[in-house]
Amino acid sequence: MTQLLAPVVGLMAGVHTATWGMYKDAPHEGFSLWKYSRSILLATVIAVVVSAVWGLDPRRAADLVVLFGATYAVERALAEIYKTFLRDEDQSKYFIPMQFAVFGQVVRSRGARLLAGAGYVGVLLAMVALVTWIDRVLPDPKPLWIVVAIGGLGGWISAFGGAWKDAPKEGFQIFKFFRSPIIASLFALGLSYLT
Repeated sequence: MTQLLAPVVGLMAGVHTATWGMYKDAPHEGFSLWKYSRSILLATVIAVVVSAVWGLDPRRAADLVVLFGATYAVERALAEIYKTFLRDEDQSKYFIPMQFAVFGQVVRSRGARLLAGAGYVGVLLAMVALVTWIDRVLPDPKPLWIVVAIGGLGGWISAFGGAWKDAPKEGFQIFKFFRSPIIASLFALGLSYLT
């Protein structure tokens, strides 16, 4: 029974992202069962992997919360990497291009997109390695400012990526830019009391 908890947590995270995506996209793009189930299936697998790699025990409330959040974040990151750098799709239906673009102009070269994607993934992996190193080197309990700063990294990634994508079409919006880092840092602060 315990081994079913991680996939169930992944299933819940996937259902949330899939439902939110369909709520947002279906009125414009129509409903697709495959698109809806994609995040659910991916998140279910991610939760099993994350639980095993990080040694999370979903029977513990703190680990359950961390597993849900990590699964959600990894699923969204993989989906955005796929849409931005790998997927080839007609971009004319979007006001803001979903594929990798520079100053609002879609990069047509698949090789250039793959190279940019490899660099992006490399930076993400380097950040994960840095966080892992900090976790091993610094004694527990970690200073609160480090917890909040590291916890905010995902928000900063979202802020810079969003500004890169949205600003050429919508203009730079300062509140929108700082929203994700602030929310991510606040989540990190709250989660730090559980783990």
